[in-house]
Amino acid sequence: MMRRISLICLTVLAVLVAAPAARALDVVGTGDQTVELERNKGVLVRLQRNLASVFVADPEVADVQVKSPKLVYVFGKKVGETTLFAVDGNDNVVVSERVRVRHNLTGLRDALSSIDPAQPIEVEAVNGALVLRGTVPSAEAAENARRIALQFAEEGNIINRLQVTGPTQVNIRVRVAEVSRTLSKDFGVRWQNLTADLGGGDILSFAGGSLTGQIGSYATLFDINNGDFSTETILDVLSQEGLVSILAEPNLTAMSGEQAAFLAGGEFPIPVDQDDDGITVEFKEFGVRLAITPVILGDGRISLAVAPEVSELNFTDGVALGTSGIRIPALNTRRVSTTVELASGQSFAIAGLLQKTSSHDIDRLPGLGDLPVLGALFRSDSFQQGETELAIIVTPYIVEPTSSKEMALPTDGLTPPNDMERILFGRMYGESSAKRLAAEEKLGGRKLAGPVGFMLE
Repeated sequence: MMRRISLICLTVLAVLVAAPAARALDVVGTGDQTVELERNKGVLVRLQRNLASVFVADPEVADVQVKSPKLVYVFGKKVGETTLFAVDGNDNVVVSERVRVRHNLTGLRDALSSIDPAQPIEVEAVNGALVLRGTVPSAEAAENARRIALQFAEEGNIINRLQVTGPTQVNIRVRVAEVSRTLSKDFGVRWQNLTADLGGGDILSFAGGSLTGQIGSYATLFDINNGDFSTETILDVLSQEGLVSILAEPNLTAMSGEQAAFLAGGEFPIPVDQDDDGITVEFKEFGVRLAITPVILGDGRISLAVAPEVSELNFTDGVALGTSGIRIPALNTRRVSTTVELASGQSFAIAGLLQKTSSHDIDRLPGLGDLPVLGALFRSDSFQQGETELAIIVTPYIVEPTSSKEMALPTDGLTPPNDMERILFGRMYGESSAKRLAAEEKLGGRKLAGPVGFMLE
């Protein structure tokens, strides 16, 4: 009996000791009610008792303001879920509720209905993201819907599932032409290797023969040399004129709203120092570069963002790398960027990118070269002038995929000539063959007219 009483006392004591610990870890659970509100909107929450403090678990999702001891204003800032707590002066929980902030779908649907009332766009919120569904007549309408949705959600929270019923591909034909003309003229007399220790006799010798040679070379008039004094007189006559033309015709096809890029040129290496005293090599592109972003606007109109660039290596203004003898070239670059709107098949030109350089150098003997008339014998005149013009013509076309039966290559039906066609008629290909007839039948009787391909001489 005493043993049973002792066991009961120990049990009661254990309960009394554990009770304060359990109360110290008492967690206030959230209520069953949920405050629903849309992003950038707010609601008023009326409490049953006066409150002393109020706060939310995640201030990034919602914010709270106390309007009176029993009135709280909750404002939705970001799509998500948090918890609202309010306590009174005795730290008793007055309210503990979930706050759920959702997208403003009503306002978004009203804004999207203005794009095409006949084909409404459906909007759905999935895990904090906005999903756009439906069909639109053009890529411009799809882009407008995306921009409107950006006013209600962030860029990464928009899933565009819209389908464009119109054509969505654009073929861009670009012609880039650069004409560079240089002119160089040199005339005068140069005195070289002039050393003097005047003593003893002198010897005057003229250069034998006539002043012949190619244009652009030097001709020696006479030498004076007595062992102590020597000079060489050179007649400098040079006239050069050059013309360089560069032409590139890239043909690109891109989806509406996507960028297409083209590069005709190459890459050159650039050594780059590293923190661990090592050297890595990076490559820099040069040549004719083109970046185009077309957007189909509807009714056959195309918005075209064009960014052409033409660059060339310049070793004159390059940088020497230490004593290794390696010279890193500089780049002479001409670029332009513009956005235009035009119809399919229309062209626009970018011209007027002119570059004009000129230099004038005079080498003379001090004193003698400044004489009015005879000074021309003691100076050399060098004049250089260069002009460069860049013109770019861009033509976009709205294209649609077609069947392979409607397309042909210049090599379709091409057969080598037989001996009679090659020797007697001098033909480069056979005129009559089953392969050629099959190719013409494939095109409905049409055939390639005129010369095609490239000719190498």
